[in-house]
Amino acid sequence: MNERTASLFLILCMVILFGLFELENKWDQDQEEEAQVRESEQKLLADQRRKGTEAEAEKFQVLIKHDGSPETNTATIILDAGSSFDPNKMDDLKYNWSQIAGSPVELKPGENSAKVTFKARPGDYAFEIEIFDSYGSAVKDTKMVKIIPEPNDPPVLETKISVQ
Repeated sequence: MNERTASLFLILCMVILFGLFELENKWDQDQEEEAQVRESEQKLLADQRRKGTEAEAEKFQVLIKHDGSPETNTATIILDAGSSFDPNKMDDLKYNWSQIAGSPVELKPGENSAKVTFKARPGDYAFEIEIFDSYGSAVKDTKMVKIIPEPNDPPVLETKISVQ
């Protein structure tokens, strides 16, 4: 093997070795990025679970009372924003209720009242209240209601046998 071939072989080995180092660095970077993505996904999933648990806990839960009548399957709910106020004291407030989830219900006396009522069957419902002052400033809130069906235990059967 002559000197030129040996030099070319040495240069080729150095290029291959340099390429392997670069490949290893790229591999390490990819592994680090994947770990960061997994960590972000886990944090996001944990946050979503926490928010779901908090949302369930924030629901106002109503149990339809057992009254002996199977026809009773609704509850009357009152949503009241009447304690709301404007710190400027002179501004009139306007209210706007809207249902954002659940089977449709009728808000009485109407969605522009501070206090509304509705009758609903068991299920989950969500309502948004938006309050405006005379200057157009607004604030929103969401209220969730969970109506639980009327409980009913099965009858207790007692059978007696006797002799005459």
